[in-house]
Amino acid sequence: MLRRLLATKGDYFIRLLYMHPKGIDEELLDLIAGDERIIKYLDIPIQHSEDRILKSMNRGYSRRELEQLFARIREKMPNAVLRTTVMVGYPGESADEFSGLRDFIVNTEFDNLGAFTYSREKGTGASRLKGHVLKGVKKKRHQKIMELQQEISKKRLARLLGRTTKVIIEGARTTR
Repeated sequence: MLRRLLATKGDYFIRLLYMHPKGIDEELLDLIAGDERIIKYLDIPIQHSEDRILKSMNRGYSRRELEQLFARIREKMPNAVLRTTVMVGYPGESADEFSGLRDFIVNTEFDNLGAFTYSREKGTGASRLKGHVLKGVKKKRHQKIMELQQEISKKRLARLLGRTTKVIIEGARTTR
């Protein structure tokens, strides 16, 4: 589909959102890297980085696969902007697994990251799991992730200081 869109003549840009890690292969990365009309902004929600939790979430990938994917993206598109979403406080998330998630975030250096706390939803598989994390613990973990990401984002943005770059404005915000 993306190739068909790119076959259309015109002055336009394409931004790919909510890309599942399992759907990103070398062909897609080469296509994104090779066409100026595709914005080098990859929004890849991973949810977590630790294998036991990823398996429980039925995500279909491992930490190692995520590490390899993000390394390939950085290799092909060093200036690509990476965005993700993670969850803290998933049932049974241990202190070590939370620490692993923090390490993964530090090593990957996402430009933007959204984090949310697990919320028990009646009728879901996760709601029936044992080891629900206390609300206060989830809140502290969320805060730690967001503080960590604030520092990473600051570092990533600093590389743009003094540079001239093309920007795309999607809309104007009015103030009253």
